[in-house]
Amino acid sequence: MRAAGVSLAYLVVWIGLDLLARGYGWRGAVIPWYPGVAVVFYLFYTFGARYWPLPIIAEFLRATLFPATNHQPVVSYMALGAIQSIGYVITAWVVRDKLRVRLPLVSFRDASNFCASMMVAPAVMGVVIVVYGMLVGRIPLPQFWNQAITYWIGDGVALVAFVPALAMYLTPRVAPWIVSPDAADDAVPVRPAERFGLIAMLLVSLCIGYATVLYGVTADPILYFTFLPLVLIAARGGLRIAIPAIVGTDLLVTGFTYLRPVRLEPLEFQSYVAISALAALAVGGLVTQYHRRDRRNRLLLYADPLTGLANRAGFEAWLETATLPVTVAMFDIDRKRLTTSGLNREATDALLVSIARRLHVADAAFTARVETDEFACAFEHIVPEADVAKTMFGLFDEPFAVGESEVFISISLGIAYARSDDATARILRDAGLAMYRAKRGGRGEYVVATPEIAASEGDTSLIADLHRAYRDSEFVLFYQPIVRLTDVGQRCVGVESLLRWEHPTLGLLEPAAFLETLESLRLADRVGRWVLDESCRQLQRWEERGLLLDAWINLFPRQVVDPNLASHVSVAAVQGSVAPSRIVVEVLEGVVAENDAHVAANIRALRDLGVRTAIDDFGTGHSSLSRLREIPADIMKIDRSFINRSEDDPKARGVIHAVLQIAAELRYTPLAEGVENEAQLTLLRGQGCELVQGYHLARPMRSADIEAWVAVHSAI
Repeated sequence: MRAAGVSLAYLVVWIGLDLLARGYGWRGAVIPWYPGVAVVFYLFYTFGARYWPLPIIAEFLRATLFPATNHQPVVSYMALGAIQSIGYVITAWVVRDKLRVRLPLVSFRDASNFCASMMVAPAVMGVVIVVYGMLVGRIPLPQFWNQAITYWIGDGVALVAFVPALAMYLTPRVAPWIVSPDAADDAVPVRPAERFGLIAMLLVSLCIGYATVLYGVTADPILYFTFLPLVLIAARGGLRIAIPAIVGTDLLVTGFTYLRPVRLEPLEFQSYVAISALAALAVGGLVTQYHRRDRRNRLLLYADPLTGLANRAGFEAWLETATLPVTVAMFDIDRKRLTTSGLNREATDALLVSIARRLHVADAAFTARVETDEFACAFEHIVPEADVAKTMFGLFDEPFAVGESEVFISISLGIAYARSDDATARILRDAGLAMYRAKRGGRGEYVVATPEIAASEGDTSLIADLHRAYRDSEFVLFYQPIVRLTDVGQRCVGVESLLRWEHPTLGLLEPAAFLETLESLRLADRVGRWVLDESCRQLQRWEERGLLLDAWINLFPRQVVDPNLASHVSVAAVQGSVAPSRIVVEVLEGVVAENDAHVAANIRALRDLGVRTAIDDFGTGHSSLSRLREIPADIMKIDRSFINRSEDDPKARGVIHAVLQIAAELRYTPLAEGVENEAQLTLLRGQGCELVQGYHLARPMRSADIEAWVAVHSAI
């Protein structure tokens, strides 16, 4: 039934458009495009090659039903239909299955490949049709190129102008199964008043441009008065505005030339329209692509890829708009190392996912995974502390089934209340401090946040502890291998130095527990220099044992803008007897975005020493390409949030592909961090990512364990 409806609709539309084009020609005006060919291609792209007889049938019906429009025998028109059918079946197959162009267009790659295909295919078709015309004696040899080019430009303009519009407005209604799932993300926001201004600018420009031609001033301005407004519209609003603007421009110019024909060469006039449409699609595709990338990056910034809950940033964003008063309950898994002993990475992840699912029955307004094993629930009213504790502890009365094992969990709970906007800004911190007090008080308990706890457990205490930790050498470095993917396997080429704190009472603390406070202190300068020195010393120790690796060292933001950075790195390399070329410093993309001038100067100084620079957490700092081009970095580290969802999220895979393209454009070596399974590794290898890092390959480990790990994996 659907096939019959598609066939009938095609025949009616194509015959109507063909008659319209022929009537336009009778008027004696220049024909800027032939719209029927757009319907032919759209039919095959959207519904498949099985409709190949329809162009032949359409030519036969038009010639039979409207014989006055014939200039050739009916069989000649049917032959033209057959040529178009074969040609555009092949074109649709190449565009859809080989080039993988998505219609509606949603990226610069799609737009550029589509435009190229829509220029090449009509050129080939034009030559074939003219050759056929010569063979049947309809076209003399001297007119060969003129006729071929006329077919090429006329059909090409129609394809470029009308196919994207058909795909944008018609495909979601008649063939929603082929619409990209993220096609709705491509609308660049434009205010109604600005949209109206852009449309008015286009109309005025077209009228002025056509008037200059009509009254014999010159033919050239019509190109500029068509080209410039369309490109400006595409640059501001992307494809969602550029595509209807292209169609509107073509229809308006066509109407002008029909009502008041002008003395222009057909090829010249068609070229004006074609150039404008191609440029607008290319610019619109680029703008849309970057808009979609930024939008998806922002979404990924607020979500935890493992559990599907919000992350800390997402929780903080929710708090900004929450209805007061608010109750927040934050809990941490007690003795996680002991609880998860015997579980592999996949089983541990499954346990965290199970915890997230169980939180849904807590009747909370919002839930989040705020740290590795810390979760938070928010209630949009004041809940008595006893009720909060009963609800939260009750969630863990029953064990969790993980594989064939049962895992029992106890938690330490912190509760905080916000009754005013000022308190909302502090509530997450207060709940966390109360949770840590509960953990130190014996675990399996709850504590309600108070001003006294905030004063005693907050920054003042932490700052003192951090200074003591530096004085007493409680900071240690863990190292996570960085692996280069090769055609025959993989090879460890370096390690990332990761700061840890061996707290005398809390045990080994990861950076999430102290890094934010440390970064705000001048102490970070001394800790950062210690990390540099210790990393270089460790490289030398490994080299003495025959292990040659590079050190990837994270810099604190204050280090990155320190004018003495290059000097500090040079001293560390000399004292550690390490070649500067074996040092890679990592700079957060957000720091680059905020301090590009200072950062660029320091990175240039490091490059002069032979030290390489990596842009860390790329995709989270909103740096522009123009800004990154000015930073002489060498490596781009793709943020783990994009990798974690790549297996089942086509959007995440698209982001990875786009970032790898950006890396290639900027001549950066890409490194993907956060690789957690073989499927992600296979995807990255297929995408051409050169360096990888993550738990699937190796967890962070102490220096002594690195030698054993490399020995075991060196032959892989």
